Amino acid sequence: MTGVEATGIVEPVYNFSVDGWATYHVGELGVWVHNICSDELFQMIAESGMTRREFDRLIGGWSKGTYDTVADGIFDHATRHFEGDIARYMRIGGDIQGQIAARSRGWSLRRTQVYRQGTPEQYVARTWDGPNGRFAIIDDSGLLRTWGIN
Repeated sequence: MTGVEATGIVEPVYNFSVDGWATYHVGELGVWVHNICSDELFQMIAESGMTRREFDRLIGGWSKGTYDTVADGIFDHATRHFEGDIARYMRIGGDIQGQIAARSRGWSLRRTQVYRQGTPEQYVARTWDGPNGRFAIIDDSGLLRTWGIN
């Protein structure tokens, strides 16, 4: 790829996975692409009753982590670990992030790790343990990377 040019042409796009992955390679050059942006993620959960305002507030608290976009990470984790209930996964994640930020009782820091993704990229992630077997990983900017139940 040598550049991007706005053509004004509107074309349909499709949300699919290849061999279980939301990212895939296309064309002779094998360009790595992804298929979910925040607008598409919001459309997926439109029937959940979540407003755009709530969605924007929640997604603003997440980190993209090792994914191409924040939406890719949320979609993948909600699909693999939360039966595809994206809205519920986001809402609980937002609650967890607020509890940790407020240093609520029941949450304790388990470990801090430095991850390296290529050179010189690195990030710090703090893993927190919470009530009912929950855990959360927060990056060094305070954004939620993921959460789950042990």
